[in-house]
Amino acid sequence: MNIPNLPFGKKEKTDYFLSLILRDEKASAVIFEEQTGKINVVGEHTENFTTPLEDSTEEELLNIIDKTVSTAERTLPPGVESHKTIFGVKDSWTDAGKIKQEYLLKLKKVSDELEFKPMGFLVISEAIAHLLQKEEGAPISAVLAEIGEKNITLSLIKAGKVIETKTGVLEDSASKTTDKLLHHFRVSEILPSRIIIFDSGKEALQQEFISHTWSKALPFLHVPQISTLPANYDARAVLNGAATQMGLIFAEVTLANAAKEDKTTGVKYAKSLAEETEDKTIAEAASEFGFSGADVKADEEPVKAPEEAEAVIETATPPEKPMTAIEDSPHANIQAAKVSEIPENELVKQEKKPLPINAAAITQGLLGFYKKIPLGSLLQGANRSRKVLLIGGIPLLLVFLLILFWLFMRSATVTLDIQNQQKSNTESITFSSTDPTDADKGVIAADFPQVSEDGKISTTTTGKKQTGDEAKGTVTIFNNSDGGITLPTGTTITSSNNLDFTLDKPVTVASASGDVFSGTKPGTGTVTVTASKFGTGYNLPSGTKFDVSGHSDVAAKNDNAFSGGTTKNIQVVAQADLDKLSKTILTQLEDDAKGNMAKKVSSDSQFLPNFVSETFDKKSFSAQVGDQANDVSITASISYKGVAFKKSDMEAFAAKKLGGGELTVNNDQLSVSAQSLKESGGDVSGKLTIKAGLIPQIDQTKLANQIKGKSFDQALNQINSIPQMEHSSITIFPPIPLLPKLLPFSPGKIKIIINKNG
Repeated sequence: MNIPNLPFGKKEKTDYFLSLILRDEKASAVIFEEQTGKINVVGEHTENFTTPLEDSTEEELLNIIDKTVSTAERTLPPGVESHKTIFGVKDSWTDAGKIKQEYLLKLKKVSDELEFKPMGFLVISEAIAHLLQKEEGAPISAVLAEIGEKNITLSLIKAGKVIETKTGVLEDSASKTTDKLLHHFRVSEILPSRIIIFDSGKEALQQEFISHTWSKALPFLHVPQISTLPANYDARAVLNGAATQMGLIFAEVTLANAAKEDKTTGVKYAKSLAEETEDKTIAEAASEFGFSGADVKADEEPVKAPEEAEAVIETATPPEKPMTAIEDSPHANIQAAKVSEIPENELVKQEKKPLPINAAAITQGLLGFYKKIPLGSLLQGANRSRKVLLIGGIPLLLVFLLILFWLFMRSATVTLDIQNQQKSNTESITFSSTDPTDADKGVIAADFPQVSEDGKISTTTTGKKQTGDEAKGTVTIFNNSDGGITLPTGTTITSSNNLDFTLDKPVTVASASGDVFSGTKPGTGTVTVTASKFGTGYNLPSGTKFDVSGHSDVAAKNDNAFSGGTTKNIQVVAQADLDKLSKTILTQLEDDAKGNMAKKVSSDSQFLPNFVSETFDKKSFSAQVGDQANDVSITASISYKGVAFKKSDMEAFAAKKLGGGELTVNNDQLSVSAQSLKESGGDVSGKLTIKAGLIPQIDQTKLANQIKGKSFDQALNQINSIPQMEHSSITIFPPIPLLPKLLPFSPGKIKIIINKNG
């Protein structure tokens, strides 16, 4: 009998990798080997920085990392080093999915000096959130508290996503410092009532947090639950993320003392057994999941990537466009590879999928092996009839198993793309603080939170004004009357071109003198004058004649030209500038008002986008209308009053007003706005505009029962008769060629996905 070649004794190639985690006060290195889809942790070590990471010199950084990695590598075979490196970095080192330039240069320097080959990086807090999600079966919401010897770092995680990170110096105690740091989070809703502590190294720390009385100003719904993570959880999380990115399934392990464990009992990962999955080299898999494969040789052993990987892994930047390159480095580009959020139903689907894949693979393998059996040789011999019966029963058994598998193990996904029918309606509405929601009466139960906000803003002035200096000069007064006169200060004299001047001081002028033979000679006197207005037009030439106000026998003339009159344009405060400031500060403080209002109500409430009232409690300007100034500012205190209501009340109200018949309101596209809001007797009335998308009411259980066991064409014809259906599709898992395209006979094997478009 010919026995097929078996893979026993085949020597497999081993690749070694380095996971390097850089934290505020320590560096951790984990060395792991990859062999035929399995990963073993073979060494690890941690070193503390003498100064915080951000303040460490280049020399200290290199020395600490070199010592950490060298110690972790002691268990490697002689002459073997781990150069392919995955970095674990702090959240503050990244921006928009890229490593910031100053830290990228540090990593480039470390990689060049220590001959690392960067494959990618993971954010430590994101890796921890992902591993916690994997362990708990759902995305977590918590405050992750990294407690060091000198610093504390808090990461706010909501639905498995890191929202914000704050770092502060450890002061009186870890719990008090954490309390203070929590006040710096800019959240507009409730904080998660869960605090997770890691890497403290102190057994009493959890009890300290449990005993701490948290500030009443913190938006906790109730006293937060305190829990701690095992030692080296950050290294474990980064290793889990790296294994996932490389297309390997992570197994639960403890990394502590990995270097002392037997290699066969280290961390192990098993690749997918899906028959249809293409073999990929490490370089291809790394490129697909956001790692650079430039340093992976083409002749290395292939590693299979699960076909489900694309459903749970996303790269921040497509592989063909590297996110961040280390300038002039011969090594690979460092790219971000992020683990996306995994909904709970996706986790269930992944756990159930491998069974039909493996069954199909086994069936196909048995069929292939059966074809290779030399029937002619087996049909000879003393027990020929028994062998014929046995061999004849094998294909029947396989066919029977295949039929059972086809009938009961297949699953189907039916995808429905439904077009939303947009509809809007405007209703007279009363928001009441005392009456319950009643759509028929146009009443919605509501609260009216009120907050006060302070602010100061400035703007450039836009007013224009002319100003200048008055012209000055000296005139001679001529008195032709019989008696002397005295002209007081301020007496007006008018030029021949009707420009007025005033005397700067009083002047006395004698009467006219003379007789009939010599003629009359007027009395004279000189005095300085100033133009009544500014301007260059008052710079009169010499010899200009003037009339003296109130005296017909008195005149004046200047012997020298007047000078000093000027005209210029200046920038002043206009009324429009003050009006603009008042309107702008109202708008700018609205966001702060809405955020503070949100803290006063439950998380299941919603606000109208507009306020009932906006009132200035205090308003002052740095300058008034007409004042010369290049800019003007306003300082104000404003009270905002809003309308808050339960989301469920508004959804029920919208369903009553817009829905009906076979259509229901798509709450994902429900929006409301109000106009002409007025307060009266503690209630608020106005016009409410409701906009929503309407979709058909689809009973998924009923539909699955209706299409079970039907052909694809029959099922699609029935599905496409649903109103507003844009597109529908059916996929069978696993796909088995040559067999009829029928849906599973069990409705429980049919999953229906509804996409609401438009």
